[in-house]
Amino acid sequence: MPEEVRYILFSPEEVLHAVVAHGDPAWHLRGAESGLPSLELFATAVGDVAARILRPHRASAVEQQEPGQTDLLAALLSGCRAMRILLPRRGHKALELMGDHLALTVMLNTD
Repeated sequence: MPEEVRYILFSPEEVLHAVVAHGDPAWHLRGAESGLPSLELFATAVGDVAARILRPHRASAVEQQEPGQTDLLAALLSGCRAMRILLPRRGHKALELMGDHLALTVMLNTD
């Protein structure tokens, strides 16, 4: 059977924006004078995709969040809805790293 596959690539900045907007919209504003947050994407030991969000906090401390694959997928799906990127409801959705970008892979069986 033919299968349609779509890849939607997100830069680290776009992932950061989606995660913050999905979870705690005010997180990046608390202590904003300390510095802007940054995001690192990485693969876990079992092959899942995860992220580490770091934001300088005060003089030397760093506030850190580590959303897992489920949180990242939910945030990106919400972001796609907000940006009106149409995705099939029944399609299988997965995340994978492609270079320094995060790819939302959507597979749809066309039968």
